[in-house]
Amino acid sequence: MVGFGYRVEQYNPSYEQLEKTALLAERLGFDGIWLNDHFVPDPISGRYEAPTFECWTVAGALARATERVRIGFMTLCNGYRYPSITAKMATSLDVISGGRVDIGMGAGWHEDEFRMYGIPYPSGKVRLDQLQEGLEILLGMFANEQFSFTGEHYHVDGAWNNPRPIQQPRPPVWVGGAGEKRTLRLVAQYADWHNLVITPLATFKRKMEILDQHCDELERDPSTLGRSLNPSLLMRDTDEEFDRYAAERAQQRGISVDDYLTMLAEQGTIFGGPERATRMLREFADAGCEYFEFIVRERDQEQAMHRFAETVMPKFR
Repeated sequence: MVGFGYRVEQYNPSYEQLEKTALLAERLGFDGIWLNDHFVPDPISGRYEAPTFECWTVAGALARATERVRIGFMTLCNGYRYPSITAKMATSLDVISGGRVDIGMGAGWHEDEFRMYGIPYPSGKVRLDQLQEGLEILLGMFANEQFSFTGEHYHVDGAWNNPRPIQQPRPPVWVGGAGEKRTLRLVAQYADWHNLVITPLATFKRKMEILDQHCDELERDPSTLGRSLNPSLLMRDTDEEFDRYAAERAQQRGISVDDYLTMLAEQGTIFGGPERATRMLREFADAGCEYFEFIVRERDQEQAMHRFAETVMPKFR
């Protein structure tokens, strides 16, 4: 069965709107709600001064407001918190939510954000080295009541992690990223799930092949690693209605409709009416994707959520 998650964007809305979106996702049957780890909007999503809610604070509130839906982070920036603190926070949230937490981790990329909040922004290699040590600490504290670790970047001396996580053997750990030599190897070595952001089908297939190769080299069964995608969702009630929308958007951009549709496909956007969107999702599912975490960048998110949940999701249940 394919799983579906929904990104609850923390930019601009009131907390009441965030909670409303989360409760709607739960009511419509989405499997998870996901938060990003940013203190200001990313450059694509809006201006830096836009109101932005911090993810852990929101997650704790949503854990008490919801009952069934899982609560995940896609992805937590390893460099924003000492890994032992992340592990303690994740364990606490797992208990508060009744065992509904997914922990997505990444090396971090938003250099402006690091600078604004006074957080060191080392080279990509160092950030990946730190992520590897951070994952070892996270998994070690999930697995042990008391844990110690000595690495090049982090040192933990008998850190206690009580209460213990509800989920066993641990809350699922997701690692996001596309780097073929290092990041995907870290995924194969440490993660329960892998996540790719907006990615065209051909690229997704290539990344999955490379991920399988890393699993084989590490003597891990590739089938034990979940595969997920974080695409944009752009739907209308019918394919014909979407074609009219696409024609308008193409005209506004001064390009042909074919070029506009090609642009969406190359971005990895799931688009169209229910039939076309379903076909696109099945192509990714046939390529190994087991979970989709959608981003809707249109203002009317509720209509988009209803449209997808009522016309597409049932075809995968």
